[in-house]
Amino acid sequence: VANDYGGFKIKTTVEKYLLKTSMAASYPRSWMVEGSNDGVNWTIIDDVKNNKKISKVWESYVFSCSNHQAASIPFSQIRIRLTAPNSKNTNFFYLSYVELYGKVTISQS
Repeated sequence: VANDYGGFKIKTTVEKYLLKTSMAASYPRSWMVEGSNDGVNWTIIDDVKNNKKISKVWESYVFSCSNHQAASIPFSQIRIRLTAPNSKNTNFFYLSYVELYGKVTISQS
């Protein structure tokens, strides 16, 4: 994922994030939020295991990142990976919406 926008590089920290479920009644239980600045080396910002908070269609849930040190690092790339089967015991990660809350930094390339 390129992060060069017209000669500017954009990075963001992720202190909290919002996940909104879709119409599929299949909810993530375990996932990782990770950040990278090169697309090769990834740092775990949040590691959620066996979460049962997500339980309704079209609902929004806010999570605070568990790795506070990593949550303060600006990253150019963010990914969310399912790390175990969902509530229906399949490996589909159904979400309708994701918001990241943190600080954005913009610098010239």
